[in-house]
Amino acid sequence: MRGEAMENICRRLQNSGEPLSAYSALEFFAREGEWQTKSYAHLVKELHLWELDPIYENALKINFPQGHIRIGDSFKLAQEPQYRQRFNWLVLDNPQMIYGDYCEHFEALNLAAVLMASVGVLIFNVNKKPFNYDRHTDWQDRRRAYYGCNAAHLATSFLLDFYRKRIEKLGFNVRYMYEEPRNTEYLSYIVAGVSRPDPA
Repeated sequence: MRGEAMENICRRLQNSGEPLSAYSALEFFAREGEWQTKSYAHLVKELHLWELDPIYENALKINFPQGHIRIGDSFKLAQEPQYRQRFNWLVLDNPQMIYGDYCEHFEALNLAAVLMASVGVLIFNVNKKPFNYDRHTDWQDRRRAYYGCNAAHLATSFLLDFYRKRIEKLGFNVRYMYEEPRNTEYLSYIVAGVSRPDPA
């Protein structure tokens, strides 16, 4: 079941008291929303869906009639003033490998500093053991530069430590962080509860 991992996340966070029903959510790479967005769309207060390819617009309107849908480059939409610190629930279901000028979630994650509200949940894909990796030297180079090591196989302990530090550098406190596997081969979510420090 494609949405099982996201359903697990929602159930765990609701049980721990995370107030999803008060949250404004953003699906940064929406496509048609079939894979995971349906797992949480009914749980949040407000749903925004951003998708580059207009071929998915009609499906998004059918699947999420209550959703605020924007067709365009999510990286550019993120710079619009109305979205500054708007979202409590940010999902980066990023493509794998390199797409355009971007790679995995590497650049998108930095936008959490702009998009996230004072408290919320950040969820993004991590590729622990890329498939067909030896065929893509450019992808290898981008991962090596990002992680600072040979990134052909990354352990959970390494990833949790790496992303805690990365998210803290973006200006957040990390309230909790854990891995939620999406499959048994290579793909997981990192789930991080974040908050902005109180002004001094």
